[in-house]
Amino acid sequence: MRDNRQSSKGRVFLFIFVALLSPFLVFNKGLAAEESVLLRTQIILASNEPGKGVDPQLSALAHQLRSVFGYTSYQLISSPGGSLVPGKPWRTPLPENRALEVVLIDREKGFSRLGVKIFDGGRALLDTKLRLRMGGTVLLGGPSYREGVLIIALSVRGG
Repeated sequence: MRDNRQSSKGRVFLFIFVALLSPFLVFNKGLAAEESVLLRTQIILASNEPGKGVDPQLSALAHQLRSVFGYTSYQLISSPGGSLVPGKPWRTPLPENRALEVVLIDREKGFSRLGVKIFDGGRALLDTKLRLRMGGTVLLGGPSYREGVLIIALSVRGG
């Protein structure tokens, strides 16, 4: 009879422990969601091709593009995006068998720290880390492409 009571007490204790722990497990899932950020990229071809100018879809970046890079033509190639979770790489293809990889390192006080790599096949052409304000945009000069270069605009906002 005594063993049965001890067994019942053990089951009750385990149940209470799990019941008390459950809200924290759900809370931790919420924290992971708060740590994620939404990434938007714009893959841009910059060149001096006459008569092209700035793609209308890039009008918000036109001044920055012209003042930083000095080309006459900026054409949007693609605009992939996704959700970044700390430590999990997000990847998208670039022209000519290249790829862009972005990793959220951490997020704090309105900023995200990102690891950014550009690959050509299996070789890293760029491997850098940067700190970007939420809602901000950074422009990265990339590899040559056609008669110009690729420029990658990265923007993040809370997820």
